[in-house]
Amino acid sequence: MSNQDETPNIDKLNQALGVRETSNTGKKIFWAGIIVVLVIAYPWFYISLPIEGKVVDARTGLPIENAFVLGFWGLDANSFFHGYGIGTLYAAETRTNNKGEYKLPFWFRVPLRGRLYSYAPVIKIYNENYHVAGHGDSRIDAPFLLVTSDFDGKVVKLAPFNGTRHEYAEHLKYSVDDKVSGLQSQRKGMCFLKEMPAIIEALKKEQAGFDREGIKVRLSMSEFTGRNFARCT
Repeated sequence: MSNQDETPNIDKLNQALGVRETSNTGKKIFWAGIIVVLVIAYPWFYISLPIEGKVVDARTGLPIENAFVLGFWGLDANSFFHGYGIGTLYAAETRTNNKGEYKLPFWFRVPLRGRLYSYAPVIKIYNENYHVAGHGDSRIDAPFLLVTSDFDGKVVKLAPFNGTRHEYAEHLKYSVDDKVSGLQSQRKGMCFLKEMPAIIEALKKEQAGFDREGIKVRLSMSEFTGRNFARCT
C-alpha cells in the first residue's frame, strides 16, 4: 500500500482519537510512540477505523431510515495447520438516520488469544422486507494493524424482497439471526449482545409476524431473554 493510500486512513484515525492537526513530523512521533507501547504490551493489537456509509432503496434510490447495520469482528485460533473460530473480538449495531447514513464506531482491542479473521469484519445490513446485504471483507494495513472495510464510504442498495413470506423468514434466519444468535455461546459475545438491544427486538417482532401467519420458521433470537447478562461485569 502506498503512502498516498495510507494518508486517508491515518487522517481518519487522528480524527477518531481527537488528535489535533500537527506537522507530519509531529504525527510520526505520536504514532511511533503509540506503536512502541502497544508492541511492548502485546504483539497483536487491532484498531478499527469508523465505518461510514449510506443505505438506499435499490429501486427508487431514496435513503432508507432506521435500517440496521451490524458489524462482527471474529477471531481465528491462528493454528499452524488451519484456523477455526474461537470467539468475537468486537460486535456492534447502529441504525441509519433520515438520510440513510450510518456510522459504526472506532474501537481498539487486544485479543488474549488468536488473531482477527482474515475476512473480518462481517457487515450485515438489514431492513424489514428487504434482502439483507453484507459479506465478510477486510483490509488490515501495516504497521498499525488498522482494520478497515470495503463498505466504508460506499452507498449500499437494498433490494425489496420479492419471494414468499416463508422464503423471507428463512433468508432472515440464515443471514442475520444465525449471526446474532451465535454470540450467545461466548461470554464476551453475550456482553456485545447487551449493547445490541434494537436488533434483538426487531427479530422478536419479525418472529411474532411469522407466528401470526403460520410460518414454521424459528428465529433463535425470538426466545432470547438476556438472563446471562449478569456475566458481563
